[in-house]
Amino acid sequence: MKILGSSKVDQKTMLEFARNVNPNFPEILPGLYIEIGRIYGVRGDAAFSQMLKETSFHRFGGDVKPGQFNYAGLGAIGGTQGASFKNEREGVTAHIQHLYAYASKEPLPAGEKLVDPRFNLV
Repeated sequence: MKILGSSKVDQKTMLEFARNVNPNFPEILPGLYIEIGRIYGVRGDAAFSQMLKETSFHRFGGDVKPGQFNYAGLGAIGGTQGASFKNEREGVTAHIQHLYAYASKEPLPAGEKLVDPRFNLV
């Protein structure tokens, strides 16, 4: 699956899919993945799919806790909780930035602030 490009799945379908597994899945996340993905040219639907796996459909249960808003498990390894972000938007941005770092050599889009603590390690 390509990382860069436009989402092929709409936000409503993404939410319905997530809520089939977790009825309490947050409504805000699909829209943030589409919106922020568009800014970076990253497929928000692909990033959303990765987030579903990393967070067990937003049920967590591993090293990362829900209040960290760390949807990609950034820095979480073997008992280490990893990075924490202020809110859903910042957490999604960090995840999108991390994928952007892997898929592109371009600088961040104009006006965007770096929030992924592992961006420069890629």
